[in-house]
Amino acid sequence: MKENSTDESLSSRSCDRCGEWSAVRVDYYAQYRVPNEYERLCRGCAKETNTHTAEMMSDEELIAAIMDDSIGYASPAHAQRHVQDYKEDEDTAYCERGAAVFDRDLNALIESARGHWLPIQENNPEKAERLLETVEQWSEVEVQEGPAASMGISALYPTHSPTGTGGDEDE
Repeated sequence: MKENSTDESLSSRSCDRCGEWSAVRVDYYAQYRVPNEYERLCRGCAKETNTHTAEMMSDEELIAAIMDDSIGYASPAHAQRHVQDYKEDEDTAYCERGAAVFDRDLNALIESARGHWLPIQENNPEKAERLLETVEQWSEVEVQEGPAASMGISALYPTHSPTGTGGDEDE
């Protein structure tokens, strides 16, 4: 009989911090940095003890994270508006994705992007660097060629992104 790999993430033990029975191994929470003192945590404690926040990220990293988390829906200018609003303590994401996915909650949109960026940055810094370069190049196209060219890049992004599997990476 084949062992079920999902059993490893399910716990028969409680959270090392609060005692709740929904705890999983700490490494399950790849989008958080949690102290090494815990072996198992529940989601609430993982969020509460997280030592990495969006405030620790540069604007460029947040822009790249929003772009890649949205698989190209957000262009650099679009993502920059979210970052600017976030830095000015706004709380509403005024876009279709913000409304449909995050119920217009800008903090949730930023947290999703941060959680998306952290594993890329930590596990594959080369991909993170390529993504930052993509932001810079796409920004130049937006300025020089306008929104129509940016929409074309957005349409191709899911299959040609620096963190995706498409494109010329394998050639």
